[in-house]
Amino acid sequence: MNNRNNPVLQGLQWLRLFENESVNTYAQAAEIIGVCRGRVWQLVSLVTRLPKEITDFLVANKDPYIRAHFSERRLRPLTLLEFNEEKVKQFQKMLMEVPKPS
Repeated sequence: MNNRNNPVLQGLQWLRLFENESVNTYAQAAEIIGVCRGRVWQLVSLVTRLPKEITDFLVANKDPYIRAHFSERRLRPLTLLEFNEEKVKQFQKMLMEVPKPS
């Protein structure tokens, strides 16, 4: 699965633009990437609002069913929770719901 289909990998890749280059704004990053400024904000916001425990798990996990299950749409509600402990607990519940191949 490539970064384009994985919102966490893509968001982390885009976040690195701010660290490794002279990029200071979402507009500058968007111009380099070739997407709108809002899209850059969405994915960078997603990965910065998720606990490192969750992003590390999704980056390291190679199971295509898990990667496919945790779409941006499924992960976004986690970012609205106030505490990281709540986010991790909810993520663990979601992990139990991942469909397995028959």
